[in-house]
Amino acid sequence: MIFELIKYLKNIKKKYLLIPFFVFFLLLIVTIYTWNETKKNSYYYSSLQFDGIAEKANLALISQMLAYTQVLIGAKSFFYTNNNSVTREQWKKFIENLDLQKSYPGIQGIGINKFVKKNEKENHIRDIRRSGFQEYNIKPPGEREGYFPVVYIEPFINRNMRAFGFDVFSETIRKEAILKAIDTGQAFATGKITLVQETGKDVQNGFLVFLPLYKNYEIPKLKELRMDSIYGLVSAVFRMNDLIQGIYSEKFENFNLKIYDGNSKEKVNLLFSNLAENFNSKSEFKRVFIEDINNHPWTVEFSSTEAFEDLTKSGVSLLLLISGIIFSFLISIIILFLISLFEQTKTVLQSNNDLKNTQMQLIQSAKFAALGEMAGGVAHEINNPLTVISGKAYKLVRMAKKNQLDINIVEENAVAIENIVKHISKITLGLLTYSRESEEDQLEFEDIDKIIEQATILCNEKFKNNGVQLIIAKNCQSSNIYCSGIQISQVLLNLLNNAFDAIKNLSNKWIKLDVIDDSKNIFFRVSDCGPPIPDDVKEKIMQPFFTTKKIGEGTGLGLSVSRGIIEKHKGEFYLDKNVKETTFVIKLPKIAEKNIKIEDAS
Repeated sequence: MIFELIKYLKNIKKKYLLIPFFVFFLLLIVTIYTWNETKKNSYYYSSLQFDGIAEKANLALISQMLAYTQVLIGAKSFFYTNNNSVTREQWKKFIENLDLQKSYPGIQGIGINKFVKKNEKENHIRDIRRSGFQEYNIKPPGEREGYFPVVYIEPFINRNMRAFGFDVFSETIRKEAILKAIDTGQAFATGKITLVQETGKDVQNGFLVFLPLYKNYEIPKLKELRMDSIYGLVSAVFRMNDLIQGIYSEKFENFNLKIYDGNSKEKVNLLFSNLAENFNSKSEFKRVFIEDINNHPWTVEFSSTEAFEDLTKSGVSLLLLISGIIFSFLISIIILFLISLFEQTKTVLQSNNDLKNTQMQLIQSAKFAALGEMAGGVAHEINNPLTVISGKAYKLVRMAKKNQLDINIVEENAVAIENIVKHISKITLGLLTYSRESEEDQLEFEDIDKIIEQATILCNEKFKNNGVQLIIAKNCQSSNIYCSGIQISQVLLNLLNNAFDAIKNLSNKWIKLDVIDDSKNIFFRVSDCGPPIPDDVKEKIMQPFFTTKKIGEGTGLGLSVSRGIIEKHKGEFYLDKNVKETTFVIKLPKIAEKNIKIEDAS
């Protein structure tokens, strides 16, 4: 094949060799462009898919944290119901009934921190020791103006026992959240902390959520009285790894998760990450949310995993690139062979040039003959009836001059002339349907299907070229209607073109023409998928010279004129305001007065 190609190339002039190379590079450019667009589309849809996954996962996080807040509110109500006097056993039973591990996975424990003033510290310690905890003490040691030690915490096992007696008011981050909770009466989360529950093994970042308990069961109106009215706190304890595992029980297959304390993604603020500390993640897709978790900001970052990216990567774009290059090369080779064939046949074509010219002259003569025949046919169709009219008119004139007029003969000739004129009118009607400027039309029984066809035939091609689906639904008993079919077609065409202008820039485009009837009327309904017409426009839309289109657009047949045509048919023309889609309705009576004449719409 290579030798054959070389042989062909020797027979081709250098100027012709540029053609296949030009075609090859042109097709190559198209291929690369298509490949690049396919890659971009694939990336776009993968990005949308990941956004959906991230939003769903973020919603799960928010929903679960709201559920934990409801637990605190329930605990607060439990305390208030018992007049802030709940025994350790009652508290244990209450938490057991919540079934935290099953219903609220991820929560380490729920505790009660009782407010102890400086002068009440000794009595408080003595009371707790008398209840059976001989080694109880408030920790860390030291004198402070007030204390919020953990007096109840459930489940009271393992790690949670280390928190018993711990004063959450002794540490800055916890204290800041407590003061905000007391001042607002709302649940407040702390920033990133290390819990006293940590044992040195499997240490996790943590945070607390505090909800205040007031002595009089409600927050005082005066801010300065709120601290004096505090009874204690309901607190929820969270270890971040356990919390996230409780929310996302499945493995992180499609996304990696990082949660930062606050609004910045600084390493020191990192609360949770399912990635190893030194893992360098270069994810293609990322989604960041700033969420308010119990009045404290978290920055939640979802990034795609390699598994997700491999799953969404498509080999179509690469296959398209390879196929396009091969196709471009093959087309160029074919063009080379065609050029060679052209060179080989050029001599034969040149020798037959005179014959070809003769043939072209014959063909041209045949074309002129055909045109002459068509023109003669049209002239004959009109001229013959005119000759008959002239003869009959001449006959009537002669009879009149001789004073020999016979009423029967006059009527007979007049009817004949009328029929011939109608025949001529029908011949020219097709030429004048949409361009004629006659002054009036007489109503006739018109076929509904023909009216629809006359309207749609002038817009079908435009609709198809612009991806507009035209739906025609005819559900009526009548097959014809007494009207000016041409003008009704004009009104329908105007509505169809208006609908097209309203939706031509949409993605999923359709226009519907419904024909229905009842016992007295026939309804033509034209609706489209475009946006609804604003209320202020609805009030003016039928006014003369009112338009929302740009200058130069439209058919020139306005809605005002359309309404005039329909009203002269004793019908109605209106915008249906009771449906969602933009819908114009033509309502025509089935039987109209036969002597009505309709003025031309133009």
